[in-house]
Amino acid sequence: MSIMGKRADRDSARRPARLVVIGASMGGVEALRALFAAVPRPIATAFVVVLHRSGGPDVLSDILARDSGLPGASARDGERLEPGRIYVAPAGFHTWIEGDRLRVTLGPRENGQRPAVDPLFRSAARSWENRAIGVVLSGALDCGARGLAEIKGRGGLAIVQDPSTAINPQMPESALDAVSADHVVPPEAIGPLVARLVKKAPPRRRAVRRPASEKPSGFMCPECNGPISEAGSEAYRCRVGHRYSAERFFDEKELRLENALWEALNVMQERIELSHRMAARARDKGHTTTAGRYESRAGDTAENAALLRDLIYRLGGALPIDEAAAVAVDEVRQKRGRKRARSV
Repeated sequence: MSIMGKRADRDSARRPARLVVIGASMGGVEALRALFAAVPRPIATAFVVVLHRSGGPDVLSDILARDSGLPGASARDGERLEPGRIYVAPAGFHTWIEGDRLRVTLGPRENGQRPAVDPLFRSAARSWENRAIGVVLSGALDCGARGLAEIKGRGGLAIVQDPSTAINPQMPESALDAVSADHVVPPEAIGPLVARLVKKAPPRRRAVRRPASEKPSGFMCPECNGPISEAGSEAYRCRVGHRYSAERFFDEKELRLENALWEALNVMQERIELSHRMAARARDKGHTTTAGRYESRAGDTAENAALLRDLIYRLGGALPIDEAAAVAVDEVRQKRGRKRARSV
């Protein structure tokens, strides 16, 4: 046999029989630990994990390696997938699949996350088709649901954590709304389940559906303010690549509304303070009428600020109540009430 033939045989022997991609968010560490603690060894599949997190040291791969007895490490760009290994997406980078290799890149956030679950799932579906197994664990909102649907749509298998066992059941529930899962089990049952599935022949490949055409939505991207298109009825994508599920897009717009209201409240507080300063300067110059006009503006703005603050709290604002500002508003209201009473 030629050297090239021997090398090809070695590469084929090292290639995983199946690829398992796992997405998790809030409550996901506990679920991941339970999953990998129950994985039988040896196992002829590679595991690639995305856990939503904003930063911090990449210690998750060490934790999962210790729990499972399998070698684990943070994913590296260009690394070849090998069976019996755990690859964890590093914080701040998307991790996705290209053939039998890992790609680790920056790229636009998806659903406000980087790393995000959906890019990993989509790439696994396209590169591994019916040999891909997608797993959705505990987490918030609907991250991973569309990617899992693509895995399922190309003939792969969909496994979802039983929502009743999840610290945050939103991701599993959203996945179950999006796909007909092949298995819904607690996390400690997923490892043995995967081991059994890997020993079976993969499902039949499925014909790939044409992606839905994108159309202008009339909305702006919450992150870059660029125009955003609607891809089907459940996804939004801007021209630089930020992606959102419909649920996450709605939440991002609500967050922007809340932030805009807080900014408006801050401008009002500045106007109140500036009005008081202008009134004091006018009084120092003996301009009592001008001073009164500025104080009246301060009072009007204080009342409007109080109304706006009440609106923000009703919308779910989380900033603490400014007690001093509340007392000042009450004093202004009392003074204006007495002034109106005298003018009647």
